[in-house]
Amino acid sequence: MSTKHLIITAVGPEQPGIVASATDTILTSGLNITESRGIKLGTNFALLMAVSGPSSSISSLPSKLESQVGKLKGFQYMFKETTDPLTEDVEEPNFMGTVRVRGMDQPGIVQKVSELLEKHDMSIERLETTIDVEAPFGGTQLFMMEGMIAHTKEVDDDWMGWMDLMDEIEEFGEEYNIDAEVEPFAEDDEEEFDGDEEQEDYTMKKRIYDVGNIPPSS
Repeated sequence: MSTKHLIITAVGPEQPGIVASATDTILTSGLNITESRGIKLGTNFALLMAVSGPSSSISSLPSKLESQVGKLKGFQYMFKETTDPLTEDVEEPNFMGTVRVRGMDQPGIVQKVSELLEKHDMSIERLETTIDVEAPFGGTQLFMMEGMIAHTKEVDDDWMGWMDLMDEIEEFGEEYNIDAEVEPFAEDDEEEFDGDEEQEDYTMKKRIYDVGNIPPSS
């Protein structure tokens, strides 16, 4: 029996039962949820899942999930078949790091940072942004951005191009009057993305949840 892989994107107004409804249908169809992410954006909730299983079950899953639209007000599903990630040739990165930005919210921050990353052939592995709506900075909103980045293109053994990126990110921070930095990846940085620790005393708009850490209310 052949195994297929499917990426599912679900988007709609935040409401109880989103995750429970989708995962119940997937599991009762005999499929396996291999990876999942959920994020609340304003009054909406988006869920991204990778599932795998028998070809026949994958083929019938979209209609089963879409039949639940009536139960979940205003919800929409999108589907994309994909290949088994374990069989794909993935280039090992020659550099992994973290990019962090913190400062007064203003237009163009994410765009500028992403342009600098692209300039230095860095891919974004994960990215999280938050806005503190009650920041203690004269009534202004505090913007925070944190991401994992990687460089996979072939380079010389003595390549230190990431240091040029570090300098340009810091210059960007000075231009925008914000704190901005790039650091080589450390194992502890992975743990910071697991969502287990609360962000000090800030009132945050919630960001990305990992598998097993999606809020029970969703």
